[in-house]
Amino acid sequence: LTAFVLKSFAQSRGFIFIDPKELHAAKSWLITHQKEEGSFPAVGRILNKDLQ
Repeated sequence: LTAFVLKSFAQSRGFIFIDPKELHAAKSWLITHQKEEGSFPAVGRILNKDLQ
């Protein structure tokens, strides 16, 4: 979800003000949590398998 929001905010910058600090924070979070092979660790549990 963070990657989707980051992409959406980056695309919206031409139309509305998006604080560059927010974009940087989201990007940093993604980089920090992403594994070397590109995946992200599964955290928590899935309550509804249909939404997976």
